[in-house]
Amino acid sequence: MTAWILLTVLVILFALAVRRDRPSDPPLPSGYDGERQLAELRALVARCAPAPRP
Repeated sequence: MTAWILLTVLVILFALAVRRDRPSDPPLPSGYDGERQLAELRALVARCAPAPRP
């Protein structure tokens, strides 16, 4: 019985340690428009990519 309690405590402590170590994402700047920026990036990549050879 003591082994189960010890195992449970260790699992809980490990889960808390892993959860706490995750880096939090910084807040997005005001006016951020991810969809627009993604479309601009895709257009830039498509324009700079070489034409496929037949």
